[in-house]
Amino acid sequence: MKSKSIIATSIALTAMLTTACTQVQTQPVANNNMNTYSAVVTADESFKPKANDAFVWYKELLIADENATIQSPSASKRFVENQIEKEISSKNYTITEDVAQADYMVGAAVILDNSDMSQQISNFVEVFPSLGSSANHYNEGTILVVITKPGNIQKNKILWRGAIQAYVVDEELTQEQRQLRVQAFIKQLMNSLPVGK
Repeated sequence: MKSKSIIATSIALTAMLTTACTQVQTQPVANNNMNTYSAVVTADESFKPKANDAFVWYKELLIADENATIQSPSASKRFVENQIEKEISSKNYTITEDVAQADYMVGAAVILDNSDMSQQISNFVEVFPSLGSSANHYNEGTILVVITKPGNIQKNKILWRGAIQAYVVDEELTQEQRQLRVQAFIKQLMNSLPVGK
C-alpha cells in the first residue's frame, strides 16, 4: 500500500513539474476597495524568451465596455498598451511593429462588462481571477494579457497568460490617480514575465 502511495505522489509531482507554472495572488486591503485586486498568471514551461527578443502586438488592445465606463476609450487604450510595452521593455525585450521580426506576439484586453465578447475573451485566455464581494458593490474590471508565437493568436499555443481583476472606482479618482492605479496593476500583472537573459 505504501508503494502505491509513493508512486501516486511521484506521478502527481511529475505532472505538476511538467505542466504550466501558475501564480495566483490576491491582495485584499481592509476597507479600501481601491487597492484590492486578484491576479492569475500561467506560463508554459517552454516559454524562455531571451534578451532582445522582439514582441509584436496581435492587434490593438480590445476593450469590452458596453456600459461606456471609460470616458476616453482611444486614450485609455493607448495608455494601457504603452504600460504593457513599458513592462515588456523593462524585462530586456524589444517591441516591434513588424511581425516578420517578432519572436513573440502579445494580445491584451480590458473587460468592464459581461457581454458575449467579454465571455469569449475570458474563455480564450482561460484564467479567471476573482474578487470577493465588495462592501460598496463596485463592478470589477479585468486586464488580460496573452503571449504566443507570431501567427494566429487564436490557434497558436499560449505561452504566457495573465489576468488581473480590480474594482472599478474611477468616479472617486482624478485622471492622474486612475492612470497611476492602472499602471500599478499592469506592473503587478507583468511582474512574473521572465527577464530576458
